[in-house]
Amino acid sequence: MTALAAVAAALPTGAFAALPDAPLLEPAPQMLADLGSPAGALWIGAYFGAIGFAILFSLMQLVGRRDALYGWYALYVFTMGVSQAAASGLVKVYLLPQWPQAQPALRLLAPLVATTFGLLLARQTLPPQLVGRRLHGAGTVAIVLGFCIAGLFWAVPVHWLWLLGNAYFLCSLAILALSFMRAWQRGLRQIHGFALGFAVTAVAAAGTSMANMGLISVDQWSPYARMVAGVLEALILTYALGLGLQMETAQLGMRDTSRPRDPATGFFTAPALLEQINALLLRYRRTDTRGAVIMFDISNWKDLTLSHGETISENMLKAARRLIASNMREADVAVRASTTRLALVLTRTSAPVEVLAVAQRIIDQGMRHAPELPEPERLHFHAAVAYLPDDVTRRATGLVQAMHRALDQTRPGSGVRLREIGEPSIGMLRRTASAAR
Repeated sequence: MTALAAVAAALPTGAFAALPDAPLLEPAPQMLADLGSPAGALWIGAYFGAIGFAILFSLMQLVGRRDALYGWYALYVFTMGVSQAAASGLVKVYLLPQWPQAQPALRLLAPLVATTFGLLLARQTLPPQLVGRRLHGAGTVAIVLGFCIAGLFWAVPVHWLWLLGNAYFLCSLAILALSFMRAWQRGLRQIHGFALGFAVTAVAAAGTSMANMGLISVDQWSPYARMVAGVLEALILTYALGLGLQMETAQLGMRDTSRPRDPATGFFTAPALLEQINALLLRYRRTDTRGAVIMFDISNWKDLTLSHGETISENMLKAARRLIASNMREADVAVRASTTRLALVLTRTSAPVEVLAVAQRIIDQGMRHAPELPEPERLHFHAAVAYLPDDVTRRATGLVQAMHRALDQTRPGSGVRLREIGEPSIGMLRRTASAAR
């Protein structure tokens, strides 16, 4: 109540001269009539109880975890609550009856600001590599445009601002829908939860906006639909936010027994590499935690199979698995990327030198005799290294293709056994290693 009063008091009374008590800025008649009834009190209590819980939980997580995403979420939920308070008549009847100008102002501005904060929340959650740079940029433009439309409050007639705000909301829904469709990836349950939460409220709010614009009859859309959707959205998004922090890559990694594994190595199969890269991109948006991918190629695979037959391939994989597994931490993830290639996903790295040291150590260990191989054979590893998120300029598939390209361009017997990936979009390589021993 204090916050709403501060908003109303901060705006000069003259600013509301162009805002008559027009029907479109009044609370929904049915909700206003039900406000004093037990059923109306139940609806209001359920909605604002869920909203209050979501805000309180978010603020506690913001302070405890220092996760800025919870701050954006709290702002979004608060503005949604203010919007519903104006739509239901709480502002006019109970919260700010002494400021009648607050009702039309909040009825007009709160949904607009809530939509803008919703876009901001989605933008802070979704990595641009998953969404696409252009769509990510369109979201940024829409956010700026939302605040600009709110700034027209004093200059544009109410009717036009009302239609403009509702049209902006429908366009924002289209951007959100496209963003989540582009970012939808297997295994990213946080994105799945966000998409579901926004979809629930989008269906109800889109109907409200179309009714506000006269596209459908008001009687066809219950005034309580948006309130019910708001409760469901608050609960779903709160759960999805918590899920994003609980769903560490370690829990999706070596402990996950439900994902398919390669029978020869026990490592995850190739699709898991894309999932892990996407998961690390998503986590970086919240925790600023960097990672890396090292892809190893057994460059003398063909020579050994020609000399000893196909039966040696299983022994080569056993030796490679042992070397990679001995250099893994518990949270790291190993993947068989192709017939001769194995990838190691380092889920937490502090500096590139740490990643290069791991890669070089495995390369050096491969040059020593492995008990799985006959004398005098050795494993000749070539490796490509990529840093996350810096080397992912597009989707994870682009990065994986660039790593395969880098290894394809390395000739068997080449002295350069270790390469860093530059821009995956153009396949630029930066050579970083010396000749193998």
